[in-house]
Amino acid sequence: MRVYRTLQGAAVFRVNKDIKVTMIELEVAGVKPVDKKYRYRYSKYFKILDEMEDNLGINKENRYISKNMTCYLRSKPVICRLYLTPDKKFAKYVVLASFQPGVISKLARELGEMGWKKMFLLEITTKRSHMIGRFR
Repeated sequence: MRVYRTLQGAAVFRVNKDIKVTMIELEVAGVKPVDKKYRYRYSKYFKILDEMEDNLGINKENRYISKNMTCYLRSKPVICRLYLTPDKKFAKYVVLASFQPGVISKLARELGEMGWKKMFLLEITTKRSHMIGRFR
């Protein structure tokens, strides 16, 4: 039985860097791409990124080519979409999404230090209440 999860966080970055530099910076932040054979495991979640693209107007005029990747930050899956220029040499935007809370905010902090401009960040977390009491 397969359990379907919901995305808990998403972020959009304006990068404007060479594709090789972009990939190196993702790896320095701890995001490791996986083999192509595992890309289709999370393929249905890329439809959610399509909706984000439409709502945020990232690729309104279809000027950029999108490249979908499945990555991992340690053992946590992160889906990634790169928006490349038509010559596929520069990454203009990067969209990252995760299934666990806290992953995207950590990545946003690290990638922001590398010069990535955060355009959008949404993370869904649950508030935990701690009961303090005395038992006699």
